[in-house]
Amino acid sequence: MFGKLKSLFKNPRVINAQYLQAIDLNIVKSNVEFVDSVHLHAFTKEHIQNFHEGEYYTRIDYGKNGLIAAYECTVGDENIKERIPSFLQGHPYFQPNLNWPMGLLKSPDPTGFSLGGKSSDIKLPYLKEQATPFQQIATIGRAFSGMEW
Repeated sequence: MFGKLKSLFKNPRVINAQYLQAIDLNIVKSNVEFVDSVHLHAFTKEHIQNFHEGEYYTRIDYGKNGLIAAYECTVGDENIKERIPSFLQGHPYFQPNLNWPMGLLKSPDPTGFSLGGKSSDIKLPYLKEQATPFQQIATIGRAFSGMEW
């Protein structure tokens, strides 16, 4: 009986988990930074099925007394337990903003916005202090809300 009770304290039961795009918790310097980082990187467990084999993500487990463990996870491989900063141990669970990881989504409706595209004839001012080559990465059309002018 004592051994069973001891293992319960050693391996607390997971009540909640958060799934994040791969982050290193050891670079987090405060509770506020941790919460901000989770809000920025969180996604739902269901999105893991969209990951490719070998891609990384982070899983953070919470028990009755808050944060208990963090894992570096890869699709199709074992989870590796991460060391978490002592000030984060026991951090209470919170519902993060959920995001869609892994880049861009194709819109079923025309948006007037696209990556790449043919550069229109524009003249950029030359400033010696900011002599950086210009590279077009996106095009915004007149149909894009707010760009009617």
